[in-house]
Amino acid sequence: MLQTRYLLICMLNLSCISIACGQYQNAGIKGEITDAQNNPLLAASVFLLKGQDSAVVKLAITDQHGMFSFSDVTAGKYLIKATLVGYKAITTAAFDLKSGINFNAGAINLAANTIKLAEVAVNNNNHFTDALPGLITLNVRNNILSAGSNVIEILKRAPGVQVDNSDNISLNGRSDVLVMIDNKPTYLSGQALADLLGGMPASMIDKIELISNPNSSFDAAGTGGVINIKQKKDRGTGTNVQVINSMGLYQPGGNRSSEVKLNTGFNFNHHTGRINIFGGYAYNSAPIDRSSSSDRLVTYLNELDQINVNWFSQQRRQINNYRLGVDYSINPKHILGFLVNGSVSNLSANKNTSSLISTLGVIDSTILTKSNLQKKLSNLMLNVNYRGDFSRGGQLTIDADYSNYIRHSTELIQSEYTKDDDKSAYRFLTLQNTSPSEFDLYTFNATYQLKISLTNRIAAGFKASYVKTDNNSDFGQLINGTYHADTLFTNQFKYTERINSAYINYNHLFSKKMGLEIGTRVEQTISDGLSPDQKENISSNYFDIFPNVQLNNTISANHQLLFTYSRRITRPRYEDLNPFLSYIDQYTYQIGTPYLRPFYSNTFELTHIYKEKLTTVLSFALINRFTQVVYTQNNNSQIVTLSKMNLGDRYNYGIHLMTPIAFNNYYSVDFDLSMLYQHFSNLSSGGSLDSGSPDVTLKTTHYLKLPLNFRLELFGLYETATTFGIFRYKPNYYFNAGLSKGLFKKQATVSLRVDDVFNTDKNIYTSYYQNLNIGGNQKNSFRLVQLSFSFVFGSRSVKPVRRRSTGDEDEQGRAGAN
Repeated sequence: MLQTRYLLICMLNLSCISIACGQYQNAGIKGEITDAQNNPLLAASVFLLKGQDSAVVKLAITDQHGMFSFSDVTAGKYLIKATLVGYKAITTAAFDLKSGINFNAGAINLAANTIKLAEVAVNNNNHFTDALPGLITLNVRNNILSAGSNVIEILKRAPGVQVDNSDNISLNGRSDVLVMIDNKPTYLSGQALADLLGGMPASMIDKIELISNPNSSFDAAGTGGVINIKQKKDRGTGTNVQVINSMGLYQPGGNRSSEVKLNTGFNFNHHTGRINIFGGYAYNSAPIDRSSSSDRLVTYLNELDQINVNWFSQQRRQINNYRLGVDYSINPKHILGFLVNGSVSNLSANKNTSSLISTLGVIDSTILTKSNLQKKLSNLMLNVNYRGDFSRGGQLTIDADYSNYIRHSTELIQSEYTKDDDKSAYRFLTLQNTSPSEFDLYTFNATYQLKISLTNRIAAGFKASYVKTDNNSDFGQLINGTYHADTLFTNQFKYTERINSAYINYNHLFSKKMGLEIGTRVEQTISDGLSPDQKENISSNYFDIFPNVQLNNTISANHQLLFTYSRRITRPRYEDLNPFLSYIDQYTYQIGTPYLRPFYSNTFELTHIYKEKLTTVLSFALINRFTQVVYTQNNNSQIVTLSKMNLGDRYNYGIHLMTPIAFNNYYSVDFDLSMLYQHFSNLSSGGSLDSGSPDVTLKTTHYLKLPLNFRLELFGLYETATTFGIFRYKPNYYFNAGLSKGLFKKQATVSLRVDDVFNTDKNIYTSYYQNLNIGGNQKNSFRLVQLSFSFVFGSRSVKPVRRRSTGDEDEQGRAGAN
């Protein structure tokens, strides 16, 4: 009986202990940190504070989706404090955490710091650019000069960005930039990438991020850094549709008539329950008129010949961009996503070329060439994505991607030859050039992030990619309507490449003001190229290590420092490895270089921000075995052959200054001054090259508030004379203007924009390299006057589409074709 009594007492005590444990079970806290426009903020510091004395309990850093979480928290009263450089710190109201019940803090908004001058405050978010250590953000959404424009036109105004005559993009003087859209690659390069970005209207863009020295979580590709384009994704629950239309007149000047430019499209978002559906469509029909002239001197049979070429291309690009995505929340910690992105475009071009051949200053003969080019491009990208949040701050992200690119291109070229002493044509030549190509790309990527402690985080991941390409060139002459292939210009090139990579990043916070990140990425590249007609096989297998270091220090409220170092690689574009000999005109050929090698960069940057206003960046980059298009001239045949070559070393020294200044309530200015010095050296068999010069670019954007709620923006650019590789360029300058007004309680916006107001934007160049003596000018854009109108239907606040990064950040910049 006594034993039974003791047993009942023990069971009762155990039951009480069990109930008590259940009552005091720990819980979790999660939330999201966003800016004033509800965009997620990366790398914000989030502190969990005790409600009684504000003592720090835990620390978390937001991920790329702005999310944070605290696990294993005891019940009690707490506050949450969030801080981020460039934003005002915020502390929430106190809340009670119940035992065993997770708490969702929701979205916590951080307001951008204001800049005060003469006791007048100006909010940075109203300006085109925001600068943080290591990151520059272009605020496209509300920018007047961006209305009706495309991504290429926006990037031309971006701090530290240069866009050349072929729409190739450089950042801080370094070319070969990795371009991403919504944290996922475009997979394209060259003209294909230019067509995509040129057809992507600003009305679909929220912001563009410029990362000049990225860490090891990014692919090592892209010696110029990373440009990440983020499309509009609205927030809140409900349905949202935005419709955009614009029309403009393109004015090429001279005796040529104006041409019409059209943009139309829509974005939509629908969020209900666990499902979020988003997408958009944009149609762009735009003229891309271009003109150039060149003079080339050739010593032939001991006589000096001159070849003068005047070229004008009247082109029209029609492109359809589309995207559709779905995010499904299995539960608050696990999300599945699917995304399809693509484009279909058609390009038609009529080219007129006049070639005058002179001997000793007297015209000897003339070649008049007319050609018609029809090109169709299609690009499809599929992504399946998973993200899971686990205990102890662990997060797993998995991406699987597939991309397909197809190009069909046919050009008919008709030439007429005349002698100066006899104006009648003595020869007619009709040529046909067909060059289809296709590539398929498969990638798989997985990353895992773990919060080891309050001050230590680690991230690791791996990626595998496989690409196969098939390029064909069928070139020949039409004689009496019958096609005869020219074996010199007809060929096929098949290429496969596998890249296996892995990375690890470690973050340590020494204090609230100082942090260190070190990382390493390893990549193995295995490639194989085959030209059946030329019976040529090119294989390579190499392994590389890419370290990076980032050290940040907030010295005081007025001074912030960031030091970064990274090693990166630029692999040859697929089309540059193609050993085809391509016909441009009778005196100009182009050929690929199958043994072209990758080149590497070691980049150091020191960024200082004063009073969250004046940003100064000191940079140095050493680029080994850099590549550039080289002109090789045969004096006997007078033919110039263009090919890419590894030339030697390139040294980039830079100082970049950015600051906004507000003069009063109605007038403010963004100043952007980029001062570069680039030195090129080459001791290869291709010829000697030892050149260098400064390159100074000043960009200013003026913001004016006018009566009746009108807003005016003015942009100006001036670039000094400079040398790049074997070419010397004269100064360049141009001016843009824009005017806008909000209507219907700001649900609608009407904007008027004028690009290149005085039609001055053109490049004038000379080159003296080996036996080459050439000079000329190129103009790839003309004055544009455009009127835009946008209207938002439905809910104006829709829950954000989850921003995701996928696994293909290397191949995107290499797979395009001209």
